[in-house]
Amino acid sequence: ESAQATETQLPKKTITCQPSWVSETIVADDFATLSFELRHAIEKLVRQLAVAASVGFGGGRMALSRTIRTLAQNGILPWELANALADLVPVLNRGVHGEQVSPETLEWLVLAGRDTIEALSRYVDGYTSQATELEAAILEYASEGIASNIGFRVSEIRWVRDNKGVWWATAMVEAVDRELEQALVIMRRDPGGNWIGVNFGTGLDEDELPKEVRRLLWRC
Repeated sequence: ESAQATETQLPKKTITCQPSWVSETIVADDFATLSFELRHAIEKLVRQLAVAASVGFGGGRMALSRTIRTLAQNGILPWELANALADLVPVLNRGVHGEQVSPETLEWLVLAGRDTIEALSRYVDGYTSQATELEAAILEYASEGIASNIGFRVSEIRWVRDNKGVWWATAMVEAVDRELEQALVIMRRDPGGNWIGVNFGTGLDEDELPKEVRRLLWRC
């Protein structure tokens, strides 16, 4: 349905070369192979984002579309990117399963796929870098606030920007080799770009937090 709705607004350019992230062996009219390559690239990036965010998916392997939706609902993947992927994935699934599409849809698929994957790749690279920095700050905060001689692991990192442009993050922290309850950690990014600890979630007055952060807490 997404492809049919898009065909009326298809770009009219002629494809003269394959995008750099597609194997050189692919030809423009090989829908099945192109679909497989594009879907594989998307799935790899989405899984990389899920791992970087340390989102718990219940231990099972979640379907690609559901993973994308879960990441967006948790504030990890921007809805603009999630919606673009939601348009692409059903069409790619058709190609992987041997269905055929019109030349116009194939052209749209190459152009939209290129732009979406390049945007997703840039976002995942940036997110991964920031997640590493944030995780280190969370571990330091946990070590200072709980005990410096205990190892901790971080999971379910979520972040959001409030209406004043300030970045906030929530995460769950648990001891690696001790039987301690998980602790909710709230972090805020200061004007200098450094993450600082705000609260371990104990005695927290949620009304003092921006509404965007309260929404993150409701998902924890």
